[in-house]
Amino acid sequence: MLDPEQKLIKFRLYRQHCLKTVDGLYIKDLRVLDYPLTKVLIVDNSVSSFALQLDNGIPITPFYADPTDQELIHVASYVCSLACCDDWVRINSETF
Repeated sequence: MLDPEQKLIKFRLYRQHCLKTVDGLYIKDLRVLDYPLTKVLIVDNSVSSFALQLDNGIPITPFYADPTDQELIHVASYVCSLACCDDWVRINSETF
Protein backbone atom coordinates (compact mmCIF):
# COMPACT_ATOMS: atom_id res chain seq x y z
CA MET A 1 0.00 0.00 0.00
CA LEU A 2 2.90 2.39 0.67
CA ASP A 3 4.50 1.87 -2.73
CA PRO A 4 2.01 0.22 -5.12
CA GLU A 5 4.18 0.87 -8.19
CA GLN A 6 7.31 -0.40 -6.41
CA LYS A 7 9.29 2.74 -7.21
CA LEU A 8 10.41 3.61 -3.68
CA ILE A 9 10.70 0.38 -1.73
CA LYS A 10 13.51 -1.76 -3.08
CA PHE A 11 13.72 -4.44 -0.39
CA ARG A 12 11.41 -6.05 2.11
CA LEU A 13 12.88 -8.12 4.89
CA TYR A 14 10.89 -10.73 6.77
CA ARG A 15 11.61 -13.14 9.60
CA GLN A 16 13.54 -15.46 7.29
CA HIS A 17 15.98 -12.61 6.68
CA CYS A 18 16.71 -12.21 10.39
CA LEU A 19 19.44 -13.38 12.68
CA LYS A 20 18.00 -15.21 15.68
CA THR A 21 19.69 -14.45 18.98
CA VAL A 22 20.14 -16.97 21.79
CA ASP A 23 17.37 -15.07 23.61
CA GLY A 24 14.96 -15.77 20.74
CA LEU A 25 14.96 -12.24 19.32
CA TYR A 26 14.93 -11.72 15.56
CA ILE A 27 17.30 -9.03 14.29
CA LYS A 28 17.54 -7.67 10.76
CA ASP A 29 21.03 -6.64 9.73
CA LEU A 30 20.61 -4.01 7.04
CA ARG A 31 24.24 -4.38 5.98
CA VAL A 32 23.36 -7.58 4.11
CA LEU A 33 21.53 -5.43 1.57
CA ASP A 34 24.87 -4.08 0.30
CA TYR A 35 23.18 -0.71 -0.06
CA PRO A 36 24.19 2.61 1.54
CA LEU A 37 22.60 2.80 5.00
CA THR A 38 21.96 6.49 4.38
CA LYS A 39 19.32 5.30 1.91
CA VAL A 40 17.77 2.57 4.05
CA LEU A 41 14.84 2.89 6.46
CA ILE A 42 13.37 0.04 8.44
CA VAL A 43 9.82 0.19 9.75
CA ASP A 44 8.97 -2.49 12.29
CA ASN A 45 6.82 -3.05 15.35
CA SER A 46 9.73 -4.76 17.09
CA VAL A 47 12.55 -2.37 17.96
CA SER A 48 14.85 -5.33 18.50
CA SER A 49 14.51 -6.16 14.80
CA PHE A 50 16.56 -3.08 13.90
CA ALA A 51 18.84 -3.14 16.93
CA LEU A 52 21.97 -3.23 14.78
CA GLN A 53 20.98 -0.02 12.99
CA LEU A 54 18.81 1.88 15.49
CA ASP A 55 19.25 5.19 13.68
CA ASN A 56 17.63 3.72 10.56
CA GLY A 57 14.57 2.41 12.37
CA ILE A 58 11.05 3.71 12.69
CA PRO A 59 9.13 1.90 15.42
CA ILE A 60 5.42 1.35 14.84
CA THR A 61 2.61 -0.18 16.84
CA PRO A 62 1.58 -3.74 15.95
CA PHE A 63 -1.30 -4.24 13.54
CA TYR A 64 -4.10 -6.53 14.59
CA ALA A 65 -6.68 -6.21 11.77
CA ASP A 66 -8.07 -3.00 13.25
CA PRO A 67 -10.03 -1.23 10.47
CA THR A 68 -9.50 2.13 12.22
CA ASP A 69 -5.72 1.73 12.38
CA GLN A 70 -3.92 4.86 11.14
CA GLU A 71 -0.31 3.80 11.66
CA LEU A 72 0.66 3.63 7.97
CA ILE A 73 -0.75 7.11 7.42
CA HIS A 74 1.43 8.42 10.26
CA VAL A 75 4.49 6.58 8.93
CA ALA A 76 3.93 7.89 5.41
CA SER A 77 3.61 11.45 6.69
CA TYR A 78 6.78 11.10 8.79
CA VAL A 79 8.78 9.58 5.92
CA CYS A 80 7.67 12.40 3.61
CA SER A 81 8.91 14.90 6.19
CA LEU A 82 12.33 13.22 6.11
CA ALA A 83 12.55 13.39 2.33
CA CYS A 84 13.68 17.02 2.36
CA CYS A 85 16.35 16.49 5.04
CA ASP A 86 20.01 16.26 4.09
CA ASP A 87 20.77 14.11 7.12
CA TRP A 88 17.55 12.19 7.71
CA VAL A 89 19.39 9.48 9.69
CA ARG A 90 20.39 12.04 12.34
CA ILE A 91 16.86 13.48 12.44
CA ASN A 92 15.37 10.00 12.77
CA SER A 93 17.83 9.14 15.53
CA GLU A 94 16.88 12.26 17.45
CA THR A 95 13.17 11.61 16.92
CA PHE A 96 13.25 8.05 18.22
